[in-house]
Amino acid sequence: MNLHLQKCYNAYDFIIATYSLHHLTDDEKIQFIQLLKTLLKEGGCILIADVAFQTRSDLEK
Repeated sequence: MNLHLQKCYNAYDFIIATYSLHHLTDDEKIQFIQLLKTLLKEGGCILIADVAFQTRSDLEK
């Protein structure tokens, strides 16, 4: 794991991700959210606000 991120483990009460996840593949979204979970303090919360599309081709239109 990135040494820079290691000092951030269990460091945050709240993480907000807005209008960014739709740029990731489904697998990348899973990896990203798993990473965010390691950065939260116990009882912390992640807020995700983004757009959703039925298919990837709809996103690319």
